[in-house]
Amino acid sequence: MRLEAFISELLFEHDCVVLPEFGGIVANYRSARLNTKTHIISPPSKHIGFNRNLKNNDGLLTNHIAVSLGISYKDASQKMEGCIRDYQIKLQKEGRLVLDRIGVFFQDKIGQLQFIPEEQENYLLSSFGLSQVPLKFVAQEELKDEPKVIALQTEKRKVAGWKIAAAIALPVIIASSVFLSNKASDENFSLATLNPFHREKIITDFVGHSYTFATSTIAEDENFLATHLDSAVGNVRFDFVNGAISNDGIEIKNIKPKPIPAVSTHVSSESSPIHDVVKHAERSGGYALIGGAFQVEENAENFLQKLKTDGFDASFAGKKDGLQLVAYGVYSSKAEAKKALQNIKQSGGHAWIRRN
Repeated sequence: MRLEAFISELLFEHDCVVLPEFGGIVANYRSARLNTKTHIISPPSKHIGFNRNLKNNDGLLTNHIAVSLGISYKDASQKMEGCIRDYQIKLQKEGRLVLDRIGVFFQDKIGQLQFIPEEQENYLLSSFGLSQVPLKFVAQEELKDEPKVIALQTEKRKVAGWKIAAAIALPVIIASSVFLSNKASDENFSLATLNPFHREKIITDFVGHSYTFATSTIAEDENFLATHLDSAVGNVRFDFVNGAISNDGIEIKNIKPKPIPAVSTHVSSESSPIHDVVKHAERSGGYALIGGAFQVEENAENFLQKLKTDGFDASFAGKKDGLQLVAYGVYSSKAEAKKALQNIKQSGGHAWIRRN
């Protein structure tokens, strides 16, 4: 039994999954972020971590295994404990354990269990279908005649420089002589320099940083437009660090493409086992097989009609974090939903199970 598959399913709905006598896998919300070296913006996600102190069985993982496999709670507990023992034996022999879609466990020099998460997996349902957005550089044309203009202006300044210096020096010398004559008898008087053009140099270790913001065009990224710029008019400025429209952000040309589904989970309409499972689903069931999540209502309606045209008993399945969910079908038991999900994945589709 692949225990990591059940752990991955629970991380979509829960923030902590405990492996008894092993540790707890914790999922924390992480907002969208900008990599300043690769210039890539990553969508919001759940950051996976590990807490070795969470070892008490809370029953969540055991109950999920029992329901998914259709076995008793006691049998599910025995299967889970056997898998965990295999994990511990592999760590002792090889010093390393890889769990698919979760991460890598290893023992450090002092024997402590450490964990490196799988960064490519996103368990945040509200970010379903969102991909990374690369920033694009904008080339700027160089002005070839600019050095000649600067050189000409410099020559003019050199010619008139002595005139300006003479006009400034004469009043300063007169004022200085009057000032010194009035202060000559003052014992506390101190004058560092009589040069009116002298300026003391200040030495510091501070090194300034310069930042350049360029206008970027991300019109071809439909997911980005549908998520952030759907209601905007004209060019806008977007703050990629905070993930919101802001006057301090980078200017983006808002060129809206034709509305298309934000996430495509289309399966071929040819005769397949998927139709036999999904087409006869009961809408009153407690488990929905979600095929897409949309912010734009028109895109959700188009995807729903597409599924119905292909022969699915599709329907709306409520909203999650402001996104409209579209389901292939609704099932009375989780076993039926998992059977349909398995057939869809085998045919190249993508979906997940959501409890109503």
